[in-house]
Amino acid sequence: MKSKLNEGWVETVSHRKIYFKNPKEEMFNINDIAWGLSNICRYAGQVPTFYSVATHSVYVAEEVRIFWPSQSIVLRALLHDAVEAYTSDIPSPFKELFPEVVQMEKTILNVIYHKFKLQDDAVDDYIVSQADKKVLLAEKRSLLPGSFTWNYPLKPSEQKIVPVSPELSNHKFLSAYHKIRQMELSKPLIEG
Repeated sequence: MKSKLNEGWVETVSHRKIYFKNPKEEMFNINDIAWGLSNICRYAGQVPTFYSVATHSVYVAEEVRIFWPSQSIVLRALLHDAVEAYTSDIPSPFKELFPEVVQMEKTILNVIYHKFKLQDDAVDDYIVSQADKKVLLAEKRSLLPGSFTWNYPLKPSEQKIVPVSPELSNHKFLSAYHKIRQMELSKPLIEG
C-alpha cells in the first residue's frame, strides 16, 4: 500500500501549502518565491562558492532587460525558475529522465505566471530561454573555469557573475521584482 505522506504538498516560510498536483494561484507569493530561491544553490551545490537560484534569476532578468525592456518579458525572466522555490533545483540532465516531473514543473510554473498576470507566450519563453543559456555560460566562465565544455551555440552573457549570500540574494530578487513592477527598466536591476 502506497503511503501518502502529506497529500503531496510542501509548506512555505509564510505557512502556505503548495499542492504539487493541484496548484492554485492563491498558494503563491513573491516573498516565498524569493526566500526559497535565495536559499537554493545552483548546480546541485557543485560550485566552489554558494550561488543561489535567486541570484541566477536576477541575472537572467537583467539579460532580458538589456535587450527586450518589456515589463512582461523581464518579469517572466525573473520568475522562470520560480517553481524551484518549492521543488529545489534539480539538475536538467537528471530531471529530463523524468518527463512527469518536467510536466508537473511546467504546470506549476504556468500557475505562477498567471498569478503574476503573465500570459502564455511562446516567443517570450524563447527569449527567456536564450537569456537563461547565455547567463548559464557566463556562470560557467565565472564559477566553473576549466570545467568540461558545454555545447551551447551562444555567446555567454557579458555580465560579471558575483555570488552573494542567501540574505543578499533574497534582497536583490525582491528589489528586482519591485523595479520591474514599477516599470523602472531604464536602469539595471542589479545594484552594485
